[in-house]
Amino acid sequence: MAAPVYYRLYLLRGGHFVSMSDFHALDDAEALRLAGAKVSAEGGELWCGARKVGDVSAPSPTAALHEE
Repeated sequence: MAAPVYYRLYLLRGGHFVSMSDFHALDDAEALRLAGAKVSAEGGELWCGARKVGDVSAPSPTAALHEE
C-alpha cells in the first residue's frame, strides 16, 4: 500500500485565495475527490508541493443526482 501524500487546497473567492486546507490522500484521484467536497461555489486549486494537480470546482446538485 502506498504512503499517503500531502496535498494543499487553496480556496478562492472573487478570484483571490482566501484560505487553504491541508490533507493527505493516497493519490491525485483521491485528493481531487476529497478537495471537491471541501470547496465553495467559487472553487479552488489543488497542489502537491510545487506541482499543481488541478482546478477544483464544487459539485453541482444536479451532478450528485446523476451519480445515484
